[in-house]
Amino acid sequence: MILDEEQYYISCRTDRYGSNAIPWIAAIYLSYISKRKLFHNTHQDKIRGSNRYKNTIIYNFLLENSETTEKRSIIRNDLLWNGSFDSNWMKKINIRGKSMEEQRYYHWGPYQIIKEIYNYKDEPFPDQFYNSGCFHKLKSKFHEKYDIMFRNNYDYNSICNSTLIHCRLDDTCKGEKGFVYQCFIGKQKLIKLINHCYKKFKCPVYLITNNDKSDKDFLIDIMKECNQDIINNQKQISNYIIGNDDVEFDIYIMMKCKNLIMSITTFPILSALLQDNTVYYTDDHFLLKTVLCKKKTDRFKFLEF
Repeated sequence: MILDEEQYYISCRTDRYGSNAIPWIAAIYLSYISKRKLFHNTHQDKIRGSNRYKNTIIYNFLLENSETTEKRSIIRNDLLWNGSFDSNWMKKINIRGKSMEEQRYYHWGPYQIIKEIYNYKDEPFPDQFYNSGCFHKLKSKFHEKYDIMFRNNYDYNSICNSTLIHCRLDDTCKGEKGFVYQCFIGKQKLIKLINHCYKKFKCPVYLITNNDKSDKDFLIDIMKECNQDIINNQKQISNYIIGNDDVEFDIYIMMKCKNLIMSITTFPILSALLQDNTVYYTDDHFLLKTVLCKKKTDRFKFLEF
């Protein structure tokens, strides 16, 4: 084991919720299966993320499953690589000596954690996490907070038996030499995907994005260009476009659908980890490869269209 320490420390990142929450969940699960303590200091991460996410389910789940520490030896051995120093495990793997392609996996955060998890059972992290005690505790917290809200604000039965496509429309990210970390798949490709899903899964198709009027209007216009049978059966198109200011409400809605189609970003992976059904991806998904430790799993399937 590379992360062979008596205890672990996990910090926050400066970017958005999905990129923070997945490493947190992975660290909690690693602590759970290794029976080693996990530490996290809120006061040291206020600028980087803890202030932004202090009222979220997953961040509070991290606080419930970690302790604080003032020991620099523990804090400096952060499971996340912030690029400014190399902790014990980073020195063990000679992270600076790795190729740029290999370093990409470590830049985000959870890769080494997930590699450690894989070594416990020779199974990808999502397979081990599914139906574990951590899985059920975290899932129940979402259910307790959002189930009634979901039933009161949406067509519950329709969405639970639907295909839900996550659309990443903002905050696209490219790395060196144009390497794509997260992006929108494009208008024509999305129209083709909607048509394919409607025909393949034979159920309503919903689109979910951030709660921005211009983005939602954009998706309404896209739905209007889809096959006529979709337009005829989904007459009030705006009802099939979802997006809330509360991102964890959107996570819960994606958890409940029958067929979740992920975009190229971290955010829908959170819902995928808590899904009971098979989850689909449509493109070369570098961030998903990281979560899977570049291994195969039946919980995620490539959707060709």
